[in-house]
Amino acid sequence: MKAYYTILLLSVYLFLLPNSASAQSVPTVLHAEEPAVSVYRSVFGDRLSWGVFGDVNLAMHRADFRVLPGVPGCCPRFESGSGVAFSAGVLGDIPIVSRLAVQLRAGYYRNDALLTALEHEPVVVDAVSVDGVFEHTVRARLSLVAVEPLLRFQPTNELSVFAGGRIGIVLGATYEQREVISEPASGVFTDTRTRERNVFSGDIPNASSVEAALVGGIGYALPLNRRRTLFLVPEVLYSFGLTDVVNELDWSASSLRAGVAVVFMPRTQQEIPELPTLDIPPIVQPQPSTRAVTAVPFDVRLDVVGISATGATTAPDIRIEEFESTEMYPLLNYVFFDDSSAVIPDRYHLLAAGGVQSFDIRTAGADSTLQVYYHLLNIIGQRMQQYPTAMLTLTGCNTGAGAEQNNLALSRSRAEAVKNYFVSVWGIGASRFVVEARNLPVRPSSSAEADGTAENRRVEITASEPALLAPVVLGDTVLVVEPPIVRFEPNVVASGDVHWALVLRGTELLLDRKGDGQPDTAYTWNVVAAASALYPPHVGYEFDASEPSGRRGRDGGEISIERITIEQKRLQRTTDNAFAVYRLILFDYDRADISGGNSTIISAIRQRTQPDAVVRYTGSTDRLGDVAHNKQLSYERAKAAAYALGLPGDVLGTGEEAPPYDNSLPEGRFYSRTVTIHVRNPIR
Repeated sequence: MKAYYTILLLSVYLFLLPNSASAQSVPTVLHAEEPAVSVYRSVFGDRLSWGVFGDVNLAMHRADFRVLPGVPGCCPRFESGSGVAFSAGVLGDIPIVSRLAVQLRAGYYRNDALLTALEHEPVVVDAVSVDGVFEHTVRARLSLVAVEPLLRFQPTNELSVFAGGRIGIVLGATYEQREVISEPASGVFTDTRTRERNVFSGDIPNASSVEAALVGGIGYALPLNRRRTLFLVPEVLYSFGLTDVVNELDWSASSLRAGVAVVFMPRTQQEIPELPTLDIPPIVQPQPSTRAVTAVPFDVRLDVVGISATGATTAPDIRIEEFESTEMYPLLNYVFFDDSSAVIPDRYHLLAAGGVQSFDIRTAGADSTLQVYYHLLNIIGQRMQQYPTAMLTLTGCNTGAGAEQNNLALSRSRAEAVKNYFVSVWGIGASRFVVEARNLPVRPSSSAEADGTAENRRVEITASEPALLAPVVLGDTVLVVEPPIVRFEPNVVASGDVHWALVLRGTELLLDRKGDGQPDTAYTWNVVAAASALYPPHVGYEFDASEPSGRRGRDGGEISIERITIEQKRLQRTTDNAFAVYRLILFDYDRADISGGNSTIISAIRQRTQPDAVVRYTGSTDRLGDVAHNKQLSYERAKAAAYALGLPGDVLGTGEEAPPYDNSLPEGRFYSRTVTIHVRNPIR
């Protein structure tokens, strides 16, 4: 039993040690006076993973027999036994839903044990009766190969609880039996003239060829690398034997296992961001020229200045730098309908049956979150083809009021419309859909406002495979341009109206303005919009003006172009940055806690973000509710995202003052209940 207590203490130590380490690694709260936000972070519950395990087994045998079949013996009764062995094998982990996965193990297991029984009988030594002690032992060695299908549930961040079973084939079942006189020390058996008798060994007669057991336990995942793709998982499991070691004998074997698993989880593909929009500064109107106009000379001049992102004037010479960029577009799993209608609205991008083979979200013109969302049905349809066993549940809903009140037929028609698109256009089998109808959604929007009523006219899509509704992640190259604006300020001094022309040329015509009379005080050129077509060494500009009398003037020059590519920076080994924009989605009404799909997105962001990244968190709300309350709510959402990600950065809350999406649409309001996370990762 000493081995039993040793393994038990080791198990407790392995379990408690990660907890203390985890407590020390909680990120520092951004503001000491603000309460911490409770978050759930799945370690490896949302992706396929696999690995190996190795355990030390404390075998615990329960028995109620006297002798093995056909083996001589005189034991009063064997009742229990124990022993130390090992098990090892491989495992695979398949996620089902958030926090729940199926883990399948296959390996080699041993359940060796020593069964001992003592018999007290009086014996005669030198004509004197004394107490005699006879020790009966059976040493069993059991080996098997088995599979263990387990359900794995994650109640906390890194802790897993296992429950399932084991079924195996017995490879070997051998025994060694003997009876020994323990007391008196001088005693011997009369038939063997030694202290031992009934000594036998070999294969256990009539041994069972299969073994079945119930299995349960716990494990704690510790990341081994910064990318969080490799984990060390200390674990403790208990298997309760259901079958007998020997047919028709009451003898079963259980075990307590303590050990570790090493689990590898490949990274998932991810998606991309948008750079902060540039605030184009207003044009400052110059004071009217104070030049004398009497005996007017003819003068043509063009001033050229750059306008920085902050509105300051700079030199017009242009610097364009390429950066790697990633943008993540979360998918809102609702399709909204018009009042009393079951027709999918035109704003959703619907394909003809022949167009699905060429569909690619990267080339579909989806350059914004809402444009990606309007391809929702096509994205899911394509993923349904990639996951041929996945199922969809389509739940049609109505507003529960007016013409739609208790109109379950309308709710079902809406769900059927979505199903028919998948079946007729994407060729998905009808048996892969479950169509349900209800009045208000399970989590309805407030019907006290027209906006809330419109949000309840929807079909909710849920999937058996989380990948069907995973965010869309796109990669691209972003151009950072300085200055983003170039301003041309023409000045013509003449006796009357003139004909004028302003032209800017690179490899193509970039700006062309002309007219009669005095030109405007300034013309702006959006360099960012033209950046993809600008290449060194320069672009040329010219301003030309002429009077009817024939006098003519011209002014012009060149704006230098410097372009720094990603390849150049890599060859020169200069420090670089990669930009990323991520968006959380579907915060519950008036809530700021990170949960559900947001936990998965946070986990994905953490894996893609370096500890020294520059991060900005911007929370927002839709237009429903009180303005002041929404302002605070948006800040709390941004703060919760910062705490969950565990990286310092600017935390902003814009409330409903600057909604990121069109709030006149239900989907725009849902997407506005968000936190946008801008990340700049240094690349060295």
